[in-house]
Amino acid sequence: MKKIIFGLLCIFTTSTLSFAQKHEIGVYAGVSNLVGDIGKTDYLFPDISTFNSIYGPPVNLGGFYKMNFNPYQGLRFNLSYSNIKFQDYLAKEGYRRMRNNSGNNTILSLESIFEYQFLPVNNEQKEPMFSPYIFGGVGAMLYSSTNTTLDFSNYQLVDAIGAFTPPTIEDYPEEQRTMINKLTMSIPFGVGLKYKFNYNWALFGEITFRPTFTDNIDYSNIQESQVRVLYDKEIVKAIRGGNTMLSKEEIDTIIKPYLESRKVGNLNSKDWVNSVALGVSYSFGSPPCYCD
Repeated sequence: MKKIIFGLLCIFTTSTLSFAQKHEIGVYAGVSNLVGDIGKTDYLFPDISTFNSIYGPPVNLGGFYKMNFNPYQGLRFNLSYSNIKFQDYLAKEGYRRMRNNSGNNTILSLESIFEYQFLPVNNEQKEPMFSPYIFGGVGAMLYSSTNTTLDFSNYQLVDAIGAFTPPTIEDYPEEQRTMINKLTMSIPFGVGLKYKFNYNWALFGEITFRPTFTDNIDYSNIQESQVRVLYDKEIVKAIRGGNTMLSKEEIDTIIKPYLESRKVGNLNSKDWVNSVALGVSYSFGSPPCYCD
């Protein structure tokens, strides 16, 4: 009985693993696209005529390591860089073209992705083979954002008796911005086509959609924690007496109109970072079957 069970396990291992090249590494390059509150709303294919704009080309560059469980399934780890652009004048919507906002962002992504091939393209076959595939997983994105300082040092924020006198939006000073890095999560998924033309080598192309957990990749929805207010604390303390300064509620009264003036688009939707890429991969390593 033990020999029968062992034999069945060995057959299963042979059919699912022994012909699958266990390890795969590769690189890819393509174009990236943002679906957000600024710029085009197309989910794929940025306008390549803007490659030479001041924001640089909308590229997506990366590499990966994949562990193949069998000829059909594998777990892939991607590391990629993207430069994304968002330019209102390229949008189809008239209100976006009239608004004419623009900008760019750079993103570093680390993703863990499960991949399923519809044909056994990960086999050690010597004949060329095509296979469509689907994939999905989770990812982390490091993107650029801003911290903003509003300097009211030359504005009287309290009157002669110490009452708070909030500024009108026309009184707001020119904002001072500092670039920072922020982290968000993404849910990458998509489809691809793989062509294994050699015992070890393959070409592939894929389309990836990445819904994120932030609405600020295009800087359209900054948070209250990203805004700091400067003012002359000594004058406020001298008028109010003691160590009394502006309260949190008074600071919030200053910040909120600024935030409202900066918000753009639908604040209930999150940004998507999508890409179309072509790549090449190299497979190696085949687990043995220890059968007698």
